[in-house]
Amino acid sequence: MKLSSDKQSRLHKLTDEYVRLEHKLKLGGGPEKIEKIHKQGKLTARERIDLLLDKDTFSQEIGLLVAYDQYDGTAPAAAVVTVVGKIQGRECVVVANDATIKAGAWYPGNDQKDPACSRDRDA
Repeated sequence: MKLSSDKQSRLHKLTDEYVRLEHKLKLGGGPEKIEKIHKQGKLTARERIDLLLDKDTFSQEIGLLVAYDQYDGTAPAAAVVTVVGKIQGRECVVVANDATIKAGAWYPGNDQKDPACSRDRDA
């Protein structure tokens, strides 16, 4: 099935919008907060997770859009980074508080992610 030019243009537009939003949300509390963490000699949650996961294997962050449009946009991913990936060859779910957002405070949106992680773990 081939998409019409209009549908293809809309798909490209939506994809571009999502990629921009994803990039923005992955900055958590923003470049200033990331710099503050680095000045303390620490890594961000996403940087720590990247080091933890096996190199050159697929990983997927889940729940990135949770709460992004709530709390005046100050709680991307509900301040918790949740990633599915491999550690020493075993599939794992890694959950880390994002200290760039209100020092890693938990938001009500976390309850949308945690039960899903627990359910998947028990499967």
